[in-house]
Amino acid sequence: MLVTMRQLMLAAVLAVNTVSSDNSCPVLRKCRCDKNVKGDLDLWCSHVPQKVLLHAKLVPENMLNLQCLSMTWMDYELLSGLNVGSIPLVAFTFCPLPNMSLYQMLLSVGASGVESLVFQNGNLSDPLESSFLEGLTNLKTLILHSNGITSLPEELFQGMTALQYLDLKDNALQLPLHVFDSLSNLQTLELGGNQMTRLEVGIFRNLSRLARLNLWGNNLQNLTQDVFTGLSSLEFLDLSSNKLTSISADLFHMMPKLKEITMPGNNFTSLPHDLFTSTSSLTKLGLYNNRQQLQHIPPGLLANLTNLLEVYLNMCGITQVPGDIFWGSLAIVNISLHGNLLTTLPEELFRDTVSLRNLKLGNNQLQTLPDGVFFGLGKLEALELDHNHLTSITGDLLKDLRRLERLNLEHNKLQHIAVRAFTHVPGLKDLTLSHNRLSLSGPQTEIGEVQSVLSACVQLEKLFVSNNSIKTVFSDWVLTLLNLRTLDLSHNLISNLTLEDMQFLSNSITVDLTYNSISSVDLQNLELVASAQVPHRHLPKREILLEGNPLMCDCKLYDLLRYFEDRLEPEARSMFEIIPGNLTCAAPPEWSGIAVNHLSSVKIQCPLPQLGDCPNPCTCSGRPADSALVVDCSGLKLSQSPASLPDPLKLNKSVLWPRRLRLNHTELWLKRNGIVKFPWNTAPGYSRVTKLYLSYNNISTFVAEQVPPHLQVLELDHNNLTQLDASILQAFGNKTGLQHITLHANPWHCDCEARGIITFLQEHFTQVAYLPNVTCGDGSGRSLSNLTFSDICPVSSTTIVTMSIIIALSGIIVGISVALYYYYQNEVKVWLYARGLCLWFVTEEELDKEKLYDAFISYSHRDEEFVVNHLVPGLEGGTTQFKLCLHYRDWIAGEWIPNQIARSVEDSRRTLVVLSPSFLESVWGRMEFRTAHSQALSEGRARVIVLLYGDVGPMEQLDPELRAYLSMNTYVKWGDPWFWDKLRYALPHPQKVGERGMELNPRRKVKDDKLELINPSIPPSATTTTFTHTPMTQSSIPFRAAPVTNGDT
Repeated sequence: MLVTMRQLMLAAVLAVNTVSSDNSCPVLRKCRCDKNVKGDLDLWCSHVPQKVLLHAKLVPENMLNLQCLSMTWMDYELLSGLNVGSIPLVAFTFCPLPNMSLYQMLLSVGASGVESLVFQNGNLSDPLESSFLEGLTNLKTLILHSNGITSLPEELFQGMTALQYLDLKDNALQLPLHVFDSLSNLQTLELGGNQMTRLEVGIFRNLSRLARLNLWGNNLQNLTQDVFTGLSSLEFLDLSSNKLTSISADLFHMMPKLKEITMPGNNFTSLPHDLFTSTSSLTKLGLYNNRQQLQHIPPGLLANLTNLLEVYLNMCGITQVPGDIFWGSLAIVNISLHGNLLTTLPEELFRDTVSLRNLKLGNNQLQTLPDGVFFGLGKLEALELDHNHLTSITGDLLKDLRRLERLNLEHNKLQHIAVRAFTHVPGLKDLTLSHNRLSLSGPQTEIGEVQSVLSACVQLEKLFVSNNSIKTVFSDWVLTLLNLRTLDLSHNLISNLTLEDMQFLSNSITVDLTYNSISSVDLQNLELVASAQVPHRHLPKREILLEGNPLMCDCKLYDLLRYFEDRLEPEARSMFEIIPGNLTCAAPPEWSGIAVNHLSSVKIQCPLPQLGDCPNPCTCSGRPADSALVVDCSGLKLSQSPASLPDPLKLNKSVLWPRRLRLNHTELWLKRNGIVKFPWNTAPGYSRVTKLYLSYNNISTFVAEQVPPHLQVLELDHNNLTQLDASILQAFGNKTGLQHITLHANPWHCDCEARGIITFLQEHFTQVAYLPNVTCGDGSGRSLSNLTFSDICPVSSTTIVTMSIIIALSGIIVGISVALYYYYQNEVKVWLYARGLCLWFVTEEELDKEKLYDAFISYSHRDEEFVVNHLVPGLEGGTTQFKLCLHYRDWIAGEWIPNQIARSVEDSRRTLVVLSPSFLESVWGRMEFRTAHSQALSEGRARVIVLLYGDVGPMEQLDPELRAYLSMNTYVKWGDPWFWDKLRYALPHPQKVGERGMELNPRRKVKDDKLELINPSIPPSATTTTFTHTPMTQSSIPFRAAPVTNGDT
């Protein structure tokens, strides 16, 4: 061993300056060196490349850390040649004891100036020798914890007078009496976790400068004053987690500077009366988690300790405390009596603790508290009374607590809180009342609203009241608690939630309403309220949690579903965010268990029990999604349809309350009955039916007069229909609004009479559902839509010959008639016109020879900008130029207006009416329309062109004459991509040259090519209300097309 040491010393001498001043890697024969960007060096040393035995981490002028990996003391020679230089900290981790002192080891690697030394092996197999620390006279910090050391030589620390910090914790030491005699400057001594059962009397006698002594985690049972002789400067003493059962009353008498005493986790059953009388400097006492019940606390135990700030007597099994325990200790800030067995408190207990800020009394068995127990605690900020047995809070219990900010009363048995109890704590910010039996109902306001007993706590930021008996969201929480951020109302008895309950004025709040009894969430007026809100600079963040409530998915749910579907106005969505979680329906049975956000608002119906006109035994309801009155008579074994239905436009408002429904059409369900015949559409209420469900009945005939005028859906499947006549098929075809029809599962006759239905099915295949299932009733299974006329009605050769002869004779007659007309056409026209016969046969050109204008434009003065800037330039300036009659340039100033209207209509081939909302309000506009309409009626010609400009509202609200005209005539609409083509086609066409070479007058021709357009069918009387749209293709007449909606309208 001596030879090896000399070799290392020689290597150290020869290796001077191996680590150069620029921190470059030293050259070591058996070590690899890495240098990082910070200049730190990592040395990896081994005898063979594959197995590293030693890792040296060197931070020049700062630290050397040697990490040993399965090496023996002989492997220290791997560092031969290393010169560390001045280094304040050296650490040995998992390294074996060297065969020399640590001082000689440090010299061997050139380390000097070491002030802190850490040696941590984990489990030393060899005992420490007296020379282990020899020579380390300048060492200030020595850490030897967690080494498994069982004994120390008495001379181990000899000469280490500079040592200030010594850590010997987590070993298994039994200390000799004189082991610390040389450590006169020691300030901190760590002896915790050593399983010591006793301490020698006088072991600390030379540690006069020791300020902190940790003796936690040992097996000490009894301590006397003699053990701590010499600790006159001790300030911090930790005796926690021992087995102390008793201590002498004078234990701390020789430690006048003691500031903190920590003694939790012991076995005290009582404490001596004068234990702390000599500890006038004491600031903190920790006596908690006692393993035995601390049955007796002497009176005045902590009295008159004027520097005492913190007292922790929690979890000690204390059943009562003397009223004077804290008297005279005016500086106490924190007191914890948490987790004891207290049933009440002396009224004078906190008489002198005027500086108290935090008081913990939770987890006791407190049943009542005297009203004056907290008097004088004007600085108290936090009070914990949770997990007790309190049943009520009196009006004066919280008196004097004017600075209280946090109060915890959860897990009690509270049933009553006095109305004025919380008026004493207006600054309360955090209140917990969860797990009690409280309703929190307080006084009523002048308008009859019930407020909570917390209405005075306007500074509240957090309110936890879960697991109580609260039945409502109080208005003061919504309207006055502007700083409220958290409101936990979960697990209460709230049954209904209205919009008013969610209009919190706090801009940032989370309201937890989960697991209540909420069956209804009514957001009916949300959009209206949101539109009246003052815009926020920053969007409020209000969250409302609703999971776990037994929601009744009925009419009141409609607006909530629209909310989830994002079908409300953006302002409504920004008022608050409703978070459903796994909120499901509890009723009705068919929706039970379905997640609310998976439902559709379209399916929601509102029963109308007060609707007296509802046919018996049917049920009536309103569907707000599409304003439908739903009359459900399905499955009632009816033999006939109800004689009358309620008119949705004439329902009394009281019937539609509280939803304030607006119904405008009827949906009639008659499925699964025994109905044979359906009523005429003139029966009361049937004209409003838009959806008719007649499946699974015994209907054998269905005629046009039974089809409601505005029908959109018709289901006739599973009946006894064998054929449909031409009138009803034509009625079906003319109804452009008819979107869905079912005809399958009927015994259809596939004979010559079926031509009409086959044509209908083939032309309207997109409207007929289950089209392939519309089959012949003869059992062949043939689909009507796939049949041809020859399949159902074969034609014989005799019939073909007869038809050919008839067609040939008809052609000859027509040819002769045309030839006669060609030679005598003027005479024929004059004769017909003179007798008022076949006026359609007389060309329009004959009637319009003397007219001055192509068109008179009738419009409201409010639409003049459109007419002047768009309409007139488009007609007078295009490739086909028209001559127009306009008010502002063609009328004679001063002449009577009715005369000018009549003359303008008479002098114009067409009257172009610009129909707009403003036109409907114009008296002169209606007069111009009537004049033009009357002339058209008298001539049997369609001379009025309606140009729809803007939204004129429902047809039912128009003037009867105008409504009648529009119901039987088509119109052009501004914004239609074909607008100009359709309009020019409807106006008179330019001149042509006749077959005889005669040049016609401008814009006239022998035969007008718009005769199809102006078919002389006389418009119906003013009482007609039917309104039809005529579909068209690009190849058909443009003016007969249905209007095309455009962004311009």
